[in-house]
Amino acid sequence: MAPQNPIFFTPSASTDWIDADSAWFEKLSGLEALSLAERVHLARIALQQQWICDIEDTPAKRAALKELGIHTATTNLGYIIASGNAAMAEYFAFRSGEISTVEAGIFYGYAPSAVVAFTGIVQHVAPEASWMTSATYFLGGAYSRDHSDRELELFTAQWDVLKNHAPTLCSLAEMEFERIKPTLVA
Repeated sequence: MAPQNPIFFTPSASTDWIDADSAWFEKLSGLEALSLAERVHLARIALQQQWICDIEDTPAKRAALKELGIHTATTNLGYIIASGNAAMAEYFAFRSGEISTVEAGIFYGYAPSAVVAFTGIVQHVAPEASWMTSATYFLGGAYSRDHSDRELELFTAQWDVLKNHAPTLCSLAEMEFERIKPTLVA
């Protein structure tokens, strides 16, 4: 059932998505003001695999986001919500404090089945050590008991697209994953 009294949002900002070419992805790869995970998530935003991500709110990170043309919404929690278009940032400012866990999970790019598993609406399953890959480490989170195979396939497919567009960044991420992997499966 649809909400009885929905609060409608009408964007006044542009709905055009950032234009990310190979030079943009190379610039992103080298922006060490941003953490490696933040850079991976920003690459996913550029590819519209996710709509938002959280970035720690520091002057250096704000400058890096501006250099990339990323749109932001400010929070009072010590991080910025970053997005690929101005309308999305405007939406998060409009809905500040009212975003549900399910809605946020979808915007963060997780599979709907993983989102509802995270909330406890459907049964979840802990990730298995055999699932640990660069893709699941950087893109994954909660998994549903009945659909984890599809969720893993989604992350693998998204990682392959990322590798095609941001090979330098993915190489850095894969090296980092290999470095920390022994601590993850211990």
